[in-house]
Amino acid sequence: MYEYIKSTNKPYLIVANKADKIAITKVNEALNDIKNELNLKEELILPFSSERKIYIEDTWNKINKWSEI
Repeated sequence: MYEYIKSTNKPYLIVANKADKIAITKVNEALNDIKNELNLKEELILPFSSERKIYIEDTWNKINKWSEI
């Protein structure tokens, strides 16, 4: 799926949900682990947690920015 989305040359956002399941201090480390595992280079990956209502604003800001294009 990731390869297909990349091939469309359209903007995309990788949302790492369940960020509430790890300590806030470990989120960046977890994102780096995901990037390394998937061999991501420049892709934007954001944490997300609807349960604890954290990181939601960053995700919506990015989506809204792209919808204005």
